[in-house]
This record gives sequence, structure tokens and C-alpha cells, in this order.
Amino acid sequence: MNSHRRPPALRRVLLCAALASATLLAGPVGAVCLPTAPVAVARAQDSAVTVAGVLNFRDAGGYPTAFGPRMRTGVLYRSGALQNATDAGVQTLSDLHVTKVVDFRTDAERTAAPDRLPAGASAALYPVSSTDRLQSFGQLLSMTADEQQALLGDGGAEEMMLQTAREFVTVPGKREQFGKALRDIADARGDDAVLVHCTGGRDRTGWLIAIVQTLLGVSRDDVFADYLRSNTELASWKQGVLQQLAAGGMQDPGLVEPLLDVDASYLQASFDQAQQSYGSFDAFVRDGLGIDDGTLARLRARLL
Repeated sequence: MNSHRRPPALRRVLLCAALASATLLAGPVGAVCLPTAPVAVARAQDSAVTVAGVLNFRDAGGYPTAFGPRMRTGVLYRSGALQNATDAGVQTLSDLHVTKVVDFRTDAERTAAPDRLPAGASAALYPVSSTDRLQSFGQLLSMTADEQQALLGDGGAEEMMLQTAREFVTVPGKREQFGKALRDIADARGDDAVLVHCTGGRDRTGWLIAIVQTLLGVSRDDVFADYLRSNTELASWKQGVLQQLAAGGMQDPGLVEPLLDVDASYLQASFDQAQQSYGSFDAFVRDGLGIDDGTLARLRARLL
């Protein structure tokens, strides 16, 4: 019965199966083991560019800004991890002049699913971990249905997401990594483009891109719309994850949906924490992320 803990042998089988068929999706629950995403083709915003095998790929630019010009396209991209990029997809990244790939994944995530980088591109490894209440879906599958409900039900999953969003601001080591990424984007040269990603391209990537867009004067509505677009880009992948969790024995896979989605409240929690901790978003960027006026000027000159 679901109210009884599964036998140890079965737990080991489920855990090994989950790990063997998984990529690591960070976000609210840290290094969470998920079934491998299918090879997919994603479309960059406002362009006909596709990158075969890369989930949630798009241009971060193209939006109107308060400074007059639209945010430039072709210089800053966002995506999920690159481990499933096909040969054609890798060539497309090369054609887009992607010369630096900022990777927010943890060491465990990268080891489980190494990126495929275009020739000549360098990787900037800035790991950002998340909360530790749930480390993997293997761990989740080893729980009883009652334990899963106690952990994730009644708003538990949403609170994990909100806690992660707040920790992007409150944890010094995480702020440091986001600051490094901003400096890399500001200091890119010529026609070079920077690609920022984590595993799903949703939470860590979503916050960094929201910071950049806000600094460039993109409207709050457009910032949130770009963030929420990940739900559309990852819809088929999400359904595959839920199906595999059900096949693994989870009675109510819907409990994990808040861990697979992005929600406006998650991004708002990061912005609210920045305001609460630093008094303003600008002060958060200056004092929390360590971005000085010169770096900010280079960032705007490059992306506007």
C-alpha cells in the first residue's frame, strides 16, 4: 500500500533508474534528478534561428527599453543545458558567434550532463545551488505517498520555489556568481555573443536575465513575460517528466508541478527581496552584486 514505505530493494531500483535516466534540473530543490529531456528544437525570439537539441533557447533581446533603443538581439542568449545539442545545433551556436557560455549548474549537474560547446567557445562555470529540502526525484520516489504529500502538498512545493528565489538575493555566494555573469556579459567583445544557461533555463537563468533586462530599462511587463515564456517552451518536456514519475510509482506526480514551472510570484519574490535587503533594485545591483558604474555603462553600451 502507498501508506507503507517501499522495501529497500525497490527503493534502490527506483533511485538507480531515476539517476540513470536523468538530467539535473536545478531550481528550487537543488540538484534534482529528472528524466532526460528529449532532443528538441527551440526557436530564438524574433528570429528564425533554431538550435537543435537545446531546450528553452531564445534571444534575451528585442524588447523596448526606457532608454530609447530596443535591447539588442544577437548578443545575449538564454537556454537550458547543452548536453543534447545535435551536431547541427552546435554549429548553429557557432554561427551565432557564441564565444562564452555562462553555466550556473552545480558540479553534480555538469558531471551528469556535460555541455556540448561550439568550437572556440569558453565555459564560465558559476555554480548556484538551491535549497536542500529535496535533493533528487530518486529521493522523492523512495518516499511513501503520505511523505510526498507532507513535503510538497499544501503549498510546500511553492514555498521551496519562493525560498530559492529569495536566496538568489540573500546568500552571498549566489550573489557573487550572478555578479560574475553580469561582468562577463558587459565585457564581451565585438560580435561575440554570450549564452547563459542552467539546466532548464528557468530559475537561475531567469533571474539573471531579469536583472539584465531591468538594468536596460525593459518594462516590468516584458521582463515577466520573458520569464514566464519558459512554461511554454518546456511544456512538452514537463509532461514527459510527470509521466516518468508516474511510471516510477509516484501516486500524485502533480505535486511536483510547482517545481517544474515558473510563476510570476517566484520572480517577484526575488525583486521583493532585493528591495527589502538593499532598499532598491539599483542598490542591490551595486552593493549586492558588486556592479560598479563602469561595468553598468559597458553593459548598457553593449546591449542597447
